[in-house]
Amino acid sequence: MDAADLSLASLSWANLIGADRRRADLSDAKGLTDEQLDQVNSLEGATMSDGQKYEDWRKGGESRKEERENA
Repeated sequence: MDAADLSLASLSWANLIGADRRRADLSDAKGLTDEQLDQVNSLEGATMSDGQKYEDWRKGGESRKEERENA
């Protein structure tokens, strides 16, 4: 399977339920929410909107959740 290039895409209204975005390039993608990402089937090896690999990005997820709750 080829990786999807979604870099610079506007994903504000994207329906990602069950999507397989393994190895997808989401760098600089706009409007992507944590709720949308929770609906994706797989992001293994994907490059996230901040340029981090999914596995590293996920490790920081708990701190992002705490930041949102404290905002």
